[in-house]
Amino acid sequence: MANVNGKDFTEILKLSPKYLLGIVIFSGGLSLIGNSDLASPLGIEELYNSYNTWITIILIISSSLLLGHLIWHLGLIIKGKFQDRSLDKFRKKRLKDLTPEEKAILSFYIIKNTRSQKLNYTNGAVRELEYWKIIYRSSELGNMRSGFSYNIQPWAWEYLKKNPHLVETPIDHILL
Repeated sequence: MANVNGKDFTEILKLSPKYLLGIVIFSGGLSLIGNSDLASPLGIEELYNSYNTWITIILIISSSLLLGHLIWHLGLIIKGKFQDRSLDKFRKKRLKDLTPEEKAILSFYIIKNTRSQKLNYTNGAVRELEYWKIIYRSSELGNMRSGFSYNIQPWAWEYLKKNPHLVETPIDHILL
């Protein structure tokens, strides 16, 4: 076997899951075939008997590393879902504490029943709503005079359609 020093071993730990899967399949297949009646006709019986211990060690280590990758990525997915849920909760809370200017911007979407409007990029209320991902700039084409197109996020659209009182201002009652 090759000399395995600390540097070589750390390189093995850095292997991508696709390579680890290949190693698991190869060493697992070799272990299965080496223990069966097919080993002799395939000419791997002597190879398997000589390196059985190493093949088993490689199988265990690569399987463990692959399982570690899988658990790590599942953890990231679960963490992301919880963070998204938490962030959505915070954003909905933020919609309950809007400034009059923010209410005016968002009420336009609801009153006009549209998901897009032109807004000034330099407006602080617009930037605040964009920062909290309540609205987003849907086009890079625009200018300071006519504004840029901003769309309301789908979750905010649905939430404000169900709770229009959150964007009502006293003037809205007169206009309606």
